[in-house]
Amino acid sequence: MEAKGDCEFFPTCPIFTQFTMKSLTNIWIALYCKGSKQSQCARKRLREKGEDVPVTLLPSGQYLMPPNEKRDSA
Repeated sequence: MEAKGDCEFFPTCPIFTQFTMKSLTNIWIALYCKGSKQSQCARKRLREKGEDVPVTLLPSGQYLMPPNEKRDSA
């Protein structure tokens, strides 16, 4: 399904303020906020249901790891 315009939540979506790498945010914006994956955006789906959206939830459905947590090295 092709997107018709920008996601209505894009102007107020706080996820992009979490990053300094603009190249990464530009890819997400192109795909999930302005592109064909708008209906697949995990953040948008929660907002449409009226549910709270965790700040750490990425459009892909993955979560950012809090800075004080370490990944398993195994």
